[in-house]
Amino acid sequence: MLDLALRLALDDAHLLVPVAAGRTWYPQRFTAPVAENEPWLSHALEACDAAVERLAGTGWPAERIVLAGFSQGGCLTLEYAARHPRRYGGVAALTGGLIGEDSELTRPHGLAGTPVLITTAEGDEWVPRGRTEESARILEAGGADVDLRVFEPGPHAIRSEEVDALRALIRTASGT
Repeated sequence: MLDLALRLALDDAHLLVPVAAGRTWYPQRFTAPVAENEPWLSHALEACDAAVERLAGTGWPAERIVLAGFSQGGCLTLEYAARHPRRYGGVAALTGGLIGEDSELTRPHGLAGTPVLITTAEGDEWVPRGRTEESARILEAGGADVDLRVFEPGPHAIRSEEVDALRALIRTASGT
């Protein structure tokens, strides 16, 4: 994520970038049963909540906060927003989806028009297109304004188009 922060090149934005211990937020795939990713998943969600609360404590309203992550971080970002629904400035899961088995997916209410960017690539080995699309449908039903983008097959990496879309989302949320 630090690389993404540099690629965004937003001198006028404040970025708070939580980093996972050992470069992983939870040990199993995001499509595994939630119980198999505990207690790590709960700790990761608590880290997200601490970051949001830290910003709120300095006067940043949720409507100006953009939550973003790539791959496992993108999944965590969507899961956090789904479990803590409100109107955010934006949510971006660059190659991500909601966490858990199909029957366990969090179904939020109250996202109140939050702009949500969700991406994946055709044939991505880590994030299946079907889960990304299902996550988009669930979040849209929960009140989000979802922008789903599916890219041509390619490496499991952040694309320049995703950086551009996230930069635009951040600028919109900050009013710049």
